[in-house]
Amino acid sequence: LYLRCDQETDYFSRAIQLLTIDSKRCPHMGSCVDQKCANINNTLLIPELEEGNKYPGRTRCLESCGGLGCDCFYLSSGCLIYRVYAVPTDNKVYRQFHCLRWSKEIKLELVMEGLNKTQSRQYYVLQLMPNVPTPSLHSHFISDDYDLAITKKPNTAPLYCQSRETAIATNCTLNDDRRCTAAENKVQCECPPYDIAEEFNRIELKLPVKTSSWELRRRKNMVIAKIPHLVSSDVMIDFNRTIEQLTTLEDDDVCTIVNAPLEGCYSCLRDGNLSITRRDGRRNSLRTPSLCRLVPTERNTSKLRFHFNTARQSQNCSIRCGKNLRYFTLEGVLKYIGDPQAPLTSLMGTSSAHNDFV
Repeated sequence: LYLRCDQETDYFSRAIQLLTIDSKRCPHMGSCVDQKCANINNTLLIPELEEGNKYPGRTRCLESCGGLGCDCFYLSSGCLIYRVYAVPTDNKVYRQFHCLRWSKEIKLELVMEGLNKTQSRQYYVLQLMPNVPTPSLHSHFISDDYDLAITKKPNTAPLYCQSRETAIATNCTLNDDRRCTAAENKVQCECPPYDIAEEFNRIELKLPVKTSSWELRRRKNMVIAKIPHLVSSDVMIDFNRTIEQLTTLEDDDVCTIVNAPLEGCYSCLRDGNLSITRRDGRRNSLRTPSLCRLVPTERNTSKLRFHFNTARQSQNCSIRCGKNLRYFTLEGVLKYIGDPQAPLTSLMGTSSAHNDFV
């Protein structure tokens, strides 16, 4: 049994390195004005963080010290503005997907014989509802268009792209779980451990993945689950085949039959008989009188047995070979064999029959 994955894409991503750029601003200076950090959101591009604005990232602000102790003129709190951004480490684009459903199929190998050729190894896909010992079919997969791998940490990649084109252009969204804290005039962040390239290159997760009862393999860009055992299903196949050409083979063999005399007796148990020989060695259609039966003796020889009530016989017969019809005549004088008790009956005067003995 083969199960074919109907894929649904979750997102596209790339292998990245997360970097942080920060800027300490005194109150009423640069971007630290009005409501200060309250005016700064994740998508805002701050001039002080120009280098990080070139890449996907998020901007945040932490309240920082102010006054003369922090080299500021105003005594109110300042702003520690920072941006976490993603820099691609290579040109690969990864796609994470899951199987919305699994289409079931069975491969049948058929040999269909025609009049002039044989078509073999024809594969047909059948829609079935078998009792499937389900493997790990709810897994998520990662693909780079060349290889496929199972991911044990789905939806944890920090870089989300809607399409392959946006991933190439790094026009994506960064969803990281970095925890950043203020440290004087700098920001310290804890990096998440997930790396999509490292996850993809794990040997034990690369397809094909085999177990004792099922196998996940790659067929082009598709995921196929193969279950060789413990599958049961009722299958009914209806084939409709159109015959485009029909060839008729006719055998016009020439056959002959040699006339032979009738032998034997009439009105007796042994009957009359005739041996005929067919020179072509095939079974042919022989038409004879209704009072006879055909007794095969050898490969090309048959013996005809007749039952007649008169001595002199002349019968017209025919034999057909293919389209050809041949006629021949059976002629002969049969002997009469009377009852052995007849002479005694005649001598006793109890019979009026006149018999000739042979």
